[in-house]
Amino acid sequence: MTPGARSSDPSHLLQEFRTNLDGCWKQNTYCGRHYIKTNEVLRWMTSVKAEHKATNLNRLHDEVWRSRPNSTFKPSAENFSSGVDCAIIVFSVLLAIDYGHLLDLFVEANITDASVHTASAEYHYKILKQYLERAEVPNADTVVESFKERKWSFCPVVLKRRMHGDFPRRCVFPYYKRQPVNGKGGTAEVFQVLVPAECIEQDLREFLQGSRIEYQDEGQFYELALKSYASQNQEMFEWEKNAFAGLEDQEGMVRYIGHYSFEEAPGLWTHNILLEFGELDLDEFFAHEYSSPPVRSLEIISFWKSLFKIAEALRRIHNLKIRRDGETQEFHGWHADVKPDNILRVHGEFKLVDFGFTKFKKKGNQATPREYMVGGTQTYGAPETDQSRFKTRTPHGQTIDTWSFGCVLSRAATWVILGQQGILQYDFVRKAAIKRLREQGPAEHRANSGCPTAHDAFHNGRTVLPAVIQWHHYLRSIVRTSDITSCRVLKLVEERMLLEDPEKRVTSAELCVELEDIVLLAKAKTDKDALGKRIAESLLTDLFNFDKEAPANQAQASHPKPAKSTKASGRIGKSQRLDNIPPAKTAHRAEMLTKELQIPKPLLESPQIQFGTILDEPSGIHGSHMHESPNGYIDVQEDASFVPPLPLSPTSQINGATVLTEPYSWRPSELVLASHLSPRSAVADLDHDRPSSTNQVIELRGDIGSTLQSDKSRGKMPLHETSAVEQGYQQRRVSKVTSHPGEEQPDRTSATSRMSTRRDSKLESAEISKPRSSSITFADLFAAAREPPPLDQNYDICRVKEDLEQTRHRITGNVKVDKFLRDFIVNRDMIFVVDNGSSMLQFWPSVSFVLETLAMKLAPLDKDGLDLVFTSAPQKTHKGKGSQAGTRFVKLLVKKKPAFPQNAAEEVKTDMTETLGVIFNEYIRSNKNKRMTLLVLTDGLWRGTKCETAVETKIADFVRQTPLNGNHMEDRRFSISFIRFGDYPEAIARLQRLDDDFSGLYKVPDMIDHVPWTGRVRKMILGSFVAHEDD
Repeated sequence: MTPGARSSDPSHLLQEFRTNLDGCWKQNTYCGRHYIKTNEVLRWMTSVKAEHKATNLNRLHDEVWRSRPNSTFKPSAENFSSGVDCAIIVFSVLLAIDYGHLLDLFVEANITDASVHTASAEYHYKILKQYLERAEVPNADTVVESFKERKWSFCPVVLKRRMHGDFPRRCVFPYYKRQPVNGKGGTAEVFQVLVPAECIEQDLREFLQGSRIEYQDEGQFYELALKSYASQNQEMFEWEKNAFAGLEDQEGMVRYIGHYSFEEAPGLWTHNILLEFGELDLDEFFAHEYSSPPVRSLEIISFWKSLFKIAEALRRIHNLKIRRDGETQEFHGWHADVKPDNILRVHGEFKLVDFGFTKFKKKGNQATPREYMVGGTQTYGAPETDQSRFKTRTPHGQTIDTWSFGCVLSRAATWVILGQQGILQYDFVRKAAIKRLREQGPAEHRANSGCPTAHDAFHNGRTVLPAVIQWHHYLRSIVRTSDITSCRVLKLVEERMLLEDPEKRVTSAELCVELEDIVLLAKAKTDKDALGKRIAESLLTDLFNFDKEAPANQAQASHPKPAKSTKASGRIGKSQRLDNIPPAKTAHRAEMLTKELQIPKPLLESPQIQFGTILDEPSGIHGSHMHESPNGYIDVQEDASFVPPLPLSPTSQINGATVLTEPYSWRPSELVLASHLSPRSAVADLDHDRPSSTNQVIELRGDIGSTLQSDKSRGKMPLHETSAVEQGYQQRRVSKVTSHPGEEQPDRTSATSRMSTRRDSKLESAEISKPRSSSITFADLFAAAREPPPLDQNYDICRVKEDLEQTRHRITGNVKVDKFLRDFIVNRDMIFVVDNGSSMLQFWPSVSFVLETLAMKLAPLDKDGLDLVFTSAPQKTHKGKGSQAGTRFVKLLVKKKPAFPQNAAEEVKTDMTETLGVIFNEYIRSNKNKRMTLLVLTDGLWRGTKCETAVETKIADFVRQTPLNGNHMEDRRFSISFIRFGDYPEAIARLQRLDDDFSGLYKVPDMIDHVPWTGRVRKMILGSFVAHEDD
């Protein structure tokens, strides 16, 4: 027998088990304790060696049973290997303390893998002792105590979502590493911890997918934040724990995992909260050596848009809604400590954290909620919260958070314009101004209304510090020409946020609207200016590659910076000085250039200082290769050394088929033949000498569409043409979709829906119309009554409705006028067209919600009143005016709701051609030549329209025959916005073609837009006639 074969001997098998316990199965923790990797133990126990038929569990049980005194029949180990009596881990503990032969008695006493770590185990130990004594096992007490002591290393705490409880000091928490986070925490310490993947339950793994890292060669870990309170601060722990319980899963806030108390020593407990880990706080992000402020307009806009999400988080806190057990409770909330330290960068997004001073109060009849606040940071605190101002406690309104966030925005604008040195200068200016205040004489001191408690506050004790306004003027005088956003932010901060009177400050709900307007206006101006300021693509590519190669932290730098040596003159050598300047990443550059250059797999995480390396899901196309990402992590994805030529395409050929991927991802989402895709003008490859294959996919973007280089794409292509292969593909898609007729999520603007997308702008005309054929049958739609799709509160339409309800006047019912929309809708008639064909039945609750919300939004802007037309009776127009327009329209929807058809003969089929024809005829007859927009709420199926091209032809004829422009220069005086319900592929393709191809095909203005009802509300309203909204 060979030496290797001897290890399969039972005695050697037991030795192998013990060796593994002290070796490969043993995992040390940060505090010197250890636990056993039970997953590996289970794998080993249930495995079978090549030269044996029995599992290792069976063979070990056979071996140790021999030492059982007074034994007769040996129980089968199979009884302990699965099911409710599974006791493999219990057996492993017994083997470790040399009592493996007693396994059957432990199982009989109900001590199994499922119960060994539960509270009821103590009861079972009493029963076990009786069984041991009955079996004449000597020293029964010793057996039980030895097992109870040894079991802890085999039962490490497994982290779960919403975990809670008290853990005695013998419990082993599987923290491989634990280190303080830059001295964070006042009443509590904050730690960064690494937890092995095997100690995280599956639901928590999915919840923390972005926090998975590969640490050195030790395997996969999850990176978490641990906030630990000492015993004397238990009250603060309870406060923050309760706040997290109310804010759980709210967007824009660091996500809560769970809480627990742990006995560090006899009678000494710590109280802990587990959270997702943030790489950097806002101040650290500004000060990071390997990160620099954004430069180009889109980069600057992207940074501000990301930071503005904190306003959304504040809005949710101020107007908290908790839905549990079918009931909704509403609360007023205060964060009370908004500052850069409490804004974290988490996986590339800014999130709000630290709710130690947060308070909630159930909503009542109080017009302006007020609450007594304790704590907070004086530097960013509002004047009315300053400790030097009041000797008694005073309740405060929610706009204390408005002031604090205004200070944050002021500081952020400084960084965008001047960088980190500018922030240091700004802090110095405020400190100097407050120092001068404190040095004034008593009379002057009283005249100037006192001094703030903090030496670097943004106020002088009562109103905004004059030095802050002066600093803003200074920033405006030096801002770069590409920055069209920061000055608007400063204007908002001065006029609406840093105000002495709390009642005059903007509320968080109003602030979100103001900030959204800033982004939209900046983007519109950027789009307009970009037409005459194009930058060479080669230069942008070089900038992207520089940013990609720049290190994200010191660990990634190609070589550590050596100590500076000086010449005899005292000056540092020029080459050394230049060589030691680290290249830095520009904020949001990779993100924006990825979109602009169509790079499919961006590396967009923010700079981090981390334990290890992050893992992405493996790509299904190029295989898995380890490489350094911008975060100092190793990404399981394509080889980083490979930089494909631009423009790039997220597609790949597999056995002659094109793999379509999600936007900016290399993960395949559908496998479709290249011939299924609609042609479009190809984008030339940078390698001009490379011959192009007939079926080669050159470009495919989720926000633009597919591009094929083929002979067919250069010729004439009718707008309606659908190949037999494409119809077959759609039919397969329909059979999948119609069984689950859900709606798009708000962050998925129908990536797969855009596969038919734009065609060559050189297309000249359509061929003769073909009779329409649909792959959707009556049975597909009405085989059974369907539940309406769920209404997700994260949809923009829900957010808008909530804001409207909050601003509605209690007596008149009027809502606040949207000043941004008012400038665009002046003298424009808005007509709602509701498709009430039978196929819309399942979407009727959503249609009602959308129509009511849009009517509430638009009614104050249309003095003549809103019009509503149904496709079943387009000749009749219904009017809605003022604050009651939404309510009136909802009542009409109840009357016009389509009935469920029992058979095909009862189905009401929508003929959109007829409906539009009636509206067009009335427009021509009235001879008003007014601005008009149709908001068409439809599923896009139009099963009563006989010809595929009938609708587009009807619109084109109307545009050509009607002097829409008259003496005006407007291209979109008349426009149509199709608001889509459902995700039927043929409907999506039809509406997308109208949006993308209609203008070029018929040589008319681009007057049609298409947006799902889950999309942005402003795009629904403005997308058809405002260029920058038609994206």
